[in-house]
Amino acid sequence: MHQQTALYSHYGPKTMRILKGFIKLTLLTLLLTTCALLVIRYFFADQLITAALQRAGATKTSVHLAALGTDQVRFDFLNATFPLKKGTTLHIQAKQISLQYDLQRLLHNKKCDLLTIEEVALSQQGESKSTPSPSLQLPEKITLLEDSIRARLPIERIRLEKVVLQDNFPAQVKDRNIRLTASFNKTALQAQAILQVDQQTQLFLEFHSPDAQHATAELVGKQGEEEILRIKLNLQPDRLTGDVNLLLQPVNELFLRPLTAEKNIPVPEGSLDGTFSLPLPLKSDAALQAALTLSDSNKHQIHLEASGTPDTRQATLLLFGKKGKQEFLKTDLTMQEQRIKGTYSLHCDQLRSFLAPYLPQPLPAINGKLSGTVDVPLPGNQEKGFKAMIAASSLALPSLTASSAQISVAGKLNGNDLHLDRDSTFHGKKLRFGKTTIKECSLDLAGDFSRKGNQFLLDFAEQQKIHIKSLKAGSTKVQEILLQSPKRLRFDYNKTTWSFAKNTLQAAPLAIRVGSVDINTGPLQCSFSALRSTNSGLEIITTLSSPTLIITTPKAEVPLKNITGNFQLQQHVISSKLQGDPERIPGKIQAEVEHNLGRSAGFFTLRTDKALDLNQEEITLAGLLNKWQFPFDLDKGSMHLETRGDWQKGKKFHLTLLTEIERGSGYFQKFLFEGLDTQQKLVLLPVLRSQSQGTVSLHKLIGGIDIHNIRAKTSLVPAKTGKQPIVQLNDLQAELLQGTMSSPEIRYDLNKKESNFTVNVNSLDLANLVELMKAKDMQATGKISGKIPVKIEGKKISVNKGELYNDPPGGEISYTSAQAEATGLSEHALKAIRDFRYTALKSTAEYSPSGKLLLAVSLQGISPELDKRRPVHFNITIEQNLNTLLQGLRYSKGLGEKIDKRVQQRYR
Repeated sequence: MHQQTALYSHYGPKTMRILKGFIKLTLLTLLLTTCALLVIRYFFADQLITAALQRAGATKTSVHLAALGTDQVRFDFLNATFPLKKGTTLHIQAKQISLQYDLQRLLHNKKCDLLTIEEVALSQQGESKSTPSPSLQLPEKITLLEDSIRARLPIERIRLEKVVLQDNFPAQVKDRNIRLTASFNKTALQAQAILQVDQQTQLFLEFHSPDAQHATAELVGKQGEEEILRIKLNLQPDRLTGDVNLLLQPVNELFLRPLTAEKNIPVPEGSLDGTFSLPLPLKSDAALQAALTLSDSNKHQIHLEASGTPDTRQATLLLFGKKGKQEFLKTDLTMQEQRIKGTYSLHCDQLRSFLAPYLPQPLPAINGKLSGTVDVPLPGNQEKGFKAMIAASSLALPSLTASSAQISVAGKLNGNDLHLDRDSTFHGKKLRFGKTTIKECSLDLAGDFSRKGNQFLLDFAEQQKIHIKSLKAGSTKVQEILLQSPKRLRFDYNKTTWSFAKNTLQAAPLAIRVGSVDINTGPLQCSFSALRSTNSGLEIITTLSSPTLIITTPKAEVPLKNITGNFQLQQHVISSKLQGDPERIPGKIQAEVEHNLGRSAGFFTLRTDKALDLNQEEITLAGLLNKWQFPFDLDKGSMHLETRGDWQKGKKFHLTLLTEIERGSGYFQKFLFEGLDTQQKLVLLPVLRSQSQGTVSLHKLIGGIDIHNIRAKTSLVPAKTGKQPIVQLNDLQAELLQGTMSSPEIRYDLNKKESNFTVNVNSLDLANLVELMKAKDMQATGKISGKIPVKIEGKKISVNKGELYNDPPGGEISYTSAQAEATGLSEHALKAIRDFRYTALKSTAEYSPSGKLLLAVSLQGISPELDKRRPVHFNITIEQNLNTLLQGLRYSKGLGEKIDKRVQQRYR
């Protein structure tokens, strides 16, 4: 103020007026100059724009100025071609360009207000569509348009009304309408873009960047009112982060269809959400992070969290899978120092259901839960040792199921070769393959493993064990199997088949049940020529040997020794043929078993190879069985046995027995016998009966009263009265007391309380009968015959109203005992029987179960001491305990001790 006042005082008013006029003149001159320059530039604007484009790198340019004014410049068109990398070129065709400005501000800050282009077409030429895209390479540092360039940009806003991408641009954006607006403020950039994909679909881009090292971008896609895509990016000087949210099917249709169709990649309904973080600068040891969540329309959800370095020195992977609230997948892996370690668990059926829409072919039908651990070296790691474990529960494969199974392996890797240590094992429970079930199974897996194409070879180490508990195949059950291979065991697996090379296995004693037959062995040695899987199932061919074998049927238990034979499983049929020596009888027994797993049907046979020789000292038939439950035994002669059992699903077990005895001697209950020849074919189960009529002949039955030459036809007949059969004897013939006894038919129904039959006696010698009854001082001659009706109630035998009579012409009776008076007979009677010549003798017989025998004898004849011509009639009643009598007779003959010893040792 003081200076102005001083200046004004110094120059005065006139001077100031001259100065002001000069300034006005100067401004006017500048204005006229500017207008002149504008007119001049109008005529040279095309050349100026072309020169500017060429300085920017354009090789071909053309531009046409439409109008030039004080606030805007308009061009009809602008064309330019820019060379790019790899010999390609970018062509720009712009129409109806308008550049708006304020002249005063333009002169002041050198920036125009707005650039508007009605239509821009971009085309890229020279690059083949079939050329594979180079692998993604991230720069160490991301810079978006240097700040120095941003500050010098000669414009504040840009508006592109229509951008069209042509030629080699991606099909997803090619020939689409794009609208772009941008604004610039010093180093700050802001832009918005809209891509109209089709009538329903739009993409919106929002971009903000305050400087070259900071930026945010958000891409949103919509179909109608539904949001199908949202991607957010955030660039910082030290990190690039982002969020991704998209719907799989719409995004695939918009952007990925050419790729997924070419690669045949199914894309299901669902969504993908995720985040990622990349450190900057991106060096080889920089830690990258990513988290992705994939959800489908079936309520499956997969979540992945991963971090690691590009040089793969260290990485972690955490993978979760859920359906609703139920977790079906969890994997936690760590990679460090060229080694992968971690744990995993998954539910196979749910994982297969989740992956099904993503795979061109379905996974194998596997159900159950799997879990385990891994510790495996990667290529480049000098340490080859590894450990792994997989545990399964409720496992179901196409050919195998298990309630639980676990494989633990440890060893060393060397290319395709693998060495498994002694700690490598398999253990499974409730296994089922085909119609075979196993309660528990343990396998030793130590050995050397190699792979050649689709073929896998495993040489198990020596002394490896296979332990199986409770194996069941159809009606065949094995209680426990313990196998050990003294030599290395070679296993070959090729796609769907496997096999073991020929070898010998040692087995612990076995307990096998086939139908209702039990087979128990001693230690087994199995030399197999085939142990493999085929298209028709498991196949086993082996020879067997064992020191002992016990075969137990519902009726008997047969112990054998020195067992040899074979076992086969082919075409779902189990068969075995064995032979051995009876444990306590000279001879050989052969056993055969066959069982069809598919039909649950089969048979077994047990027979003597040659007739058993029982003629050696202390050798009896009872020695054939461990439990002799029969009231008879053989200690002399020879015997052939053959039993067969048949079973079939839905039918009862069928068991038959064939016996042949020659010249046999032994006992039956309390009777001895000699010279037994018999043949019997019996059905033991399901109903005891004869398969055909049998025969029996016996030279001698010894029991006090000897019976000779017994012959009969025998059969067991099913009864309608109960489960037990009817014992039937036909054409019974025997010799007794120099006479005979016979019966055309004897039927004994075991189901009834009593059975009745009649025995005929013919021409029994009365002298022998009197001698047996030990009637002292009595002699008799003559023959008697008759009929004896027998009644059997359980084990009780009785006779009621038996009839005996003499054979003509009669005989004599003489009784001269000194103690005759003590008998109570009259003197007349005693005199008569001292010399009685009878012509008719008739007697009734009664026998009670207690052993009491009562004979009422009626005699007719003459006694010379009384009267040689006058007939004499008298009756005699004889009472005798037959059991006591027979016992006395046996001991009097020296048979008592012999019979009792043999019977009591065997019969209970």
